[in-house]
This record gives sequence, structure tokens and C-alpha cells, in this order.
Amino acid sequence: MVSGREATVACLVSSGIATGFVGLRLYTRFRISRHPGWDDTVIVIADIFSIALCPIYLYQLKYGMGQPIASLTPEALVTLQEWFWVSTWVYVLGVAFAKVSILIQFLRIFVDFKTRFASWFTILFIVTCCTVCFFGGIFACNPVHKFWEQSLSGTCINYMAIWYMHAGMSILSDILIIITPLPIIFNMNLEKKKKISLAVTFAIGGFGLITSVIRLYYLHKLFLVTDKTLYNPLPALWSAVELNTVIICGCLITLHPLLSIVIGPIRRYASSSSPSNSHGNTIVGQLGSDGANSSRPRLWGTSARAAGPKFKSDEDQGSLKPLYPNLADGVKITTTIDMRSTRRGSLAGSRHLYSAGELDPSRQLSSASQKSTEMREVV
Repeated sequence: MVSGREATVACLVSSGIATGFVGLRLYTRFRISRHPGWDDTVIVIADIFSIALCPIYLYQLKYGMGQPIASLTPEALVTLQEWFWVSTWVYVLGVAFAKVSILIQFLRIFVDFKTRFASWFTILFIVTCCTVCFFGGIFACNPVHKFWEQSLSGTCINYMAIWYMHAGMSILSDILIIITPLPIIFNMNLEKKKKISLAVTFAIGGFGLITSVIRLYYLHKLFLVTDKTLYNPLPALWSAVELNTVIICGCLITLHPLLSIVIGPIRRYASSSSPSNSHGNTIVGQLGSDGANSSRPRLWGTSARAAGPKFKSDEDQGSLKPLYPNLADGVKITTTIDMRSTRRGSLAGSRHLYSAGELDPSRQLSSASQKSTEMREVV
């Protein structure tokens, strides 16, 4: 059994963590990759609802959340029900905005028709179900305030039906978010290990599925018990955790450039100190303005197996500046790229290898399969 105080603390802690991740996301988008988008605006709105949920829990705690219903005065019970009514639609809107943000991110990344169609379909599904649950929750009773004042004359719909509907929608949308990017990723011309890593990166947005299932379980138990004010902290706790988990997962997709800056020096040190660093590696050379090798330490890339023609490109010099702040002007940075076609070609299958040794999601990725599948994004 969870107390009302524990549920409130869980809301405050999880919301604080989610807000921190949103801050890191905005810093990455505005200061590092410099490519903010609508998905960032939508995730900020979701975080606002997450933050708003915490004072609502504080008011519920003040008026008896987690206490036996027999110990509450009629006035306290009315106020508690009123704040509970507010928390339901705040939660519904927050989850909807967080998941739509993830899907807008997919639309920025993928140009494949099937993937984009699946993303738009899921967005439409979430918006439709959210609208139904939102208005169904607000106008569950006629008149509206009969929801928290049961003594008034009027009628109310089965409120548990709305809860079950939203929980089912949430679980189904999580599944759709997980599977949407998988077909195009596994058709890409990449090593199996890279495919799995990329699939996990994009499917992580649907990891709220676990918390959605747990929340549905406790909602069902709440429906079965008679003392709902005593048992309500458990569903309330998992509602807050679910909302903030979706926000955090949506932010993790966008933090690769920031992680590259943080982890890059460690990898370069490990690579330079390795006795076998001269075997099986593509050298990303640092050349001075006169074309001679610079006296600065070399930057090492990852090993590359040619799947197509290779060429050098110095267009990434600006994007690598944040990773290597000590690079001086006039230093030419080249990036080895395996290409099947041009950037905008109909059969574009490119793999970018850069000095941090990872697949860079800030560049276009695509498949060299028979069916043209492409990815795009400046994360």
C-alpha cells in the first residue's frame, strides 16, 4: 500500500527528472545541433502538464488522498473529488502531447512513405482517443459538478469505462511507437549491431508501455475496492510515473549530439592509448593549411567496410567543432562516407562515419535495398 505522501513525492521527483531531460534536449537542439522543431515545442507543453500535476497531488494529499473515506469530512471529500477530477484530464493531455512529440520526431527523421503514414496514423489515433477521453472526463456528469458533489440531482456516465479506454489507448499507442521505425531500420545497409542499436534508440520512445500496463493493473484494482480514497495513491503514483517516463524517453532520442561531446574525449583517449589503434581504422586526418600533417594528435574514426564508392567530404567541419574545440581555423576535417547514391537520390544508402566512432543521427541515413527507404534528420 502506498500513502498519499509517497505518491506526491514520486510525482515531484519524476517530474523534476523529466524537466531536467527536457532542459538537456532544448540545450542540445538550440546550442549544439541548432535545429529545433515543433516536436520540441510539443514536449515542453507535455512537461508543463507534468509539472502542473504535482500541486494537484499536493491538494489531494491535503484533503485526504490515501486516508480512509470514513475519516474524511463531507467538505474534504468534495474538495478531494474536485481535485481528482482536475488531475484526470491534466494527465490525459500530458501523455498525449508527450507521445505526439515522439511521432513528430519520427516525421522529421523518416522520409519513407510507409513509416510516415504509420506516424501520421498513430498521431491521429492518439488525438482522437485523447479528445474522447478529455471531454468524456470533463463532462462525465450532468451537471459537471455532480462529479464531486454526489448529493446533487443529475446523471453520470460510467467513469471507469473512460479510464479503461484511455489505458487501452495508451498501451496500443506505445506499441505503435515501438514498431513504427523498425521496418526501415532493419532494411538499412548497416551491420547487424548498428541496426539493433539504432532500433533501440528510436523504439525507446515507446518504453512507457511498461508503466502503462502497471497503471492499468492498479486502475482495475481501484475499481474493485470500496475505499477508493485509501487506495487511490497507487494509481496516482503510476499515472505520474507513466507521464514522466514518456517525456524522458522522448528526450533520450534527441541527446546523441550532447552525448558525443561528453563521451568523445574518453573515446579519443582510449583509442589513442590502444596499441592496436593503427589497424582496421579509418583515419580522419587533421591537415594544416599547407596540406601537411598537423602536429596535433590524430583523430580516429571507426573501421569501415566498403559497401560502395568512397569519397571525402569536408562539409562536416562545422558540426565537429563542438566535439573538438581545440581545432584551429584552417584545419580541414574530412569524413569518410560510404555512399550508394547522392544525398537526395531515389536509392540513397549512406553510412556516415565520424571521429567519435558512432553512426551520426544528425545526418541522412538510408537503405540500399530494392525498395527506396530513407531517413533524414539533424538531431
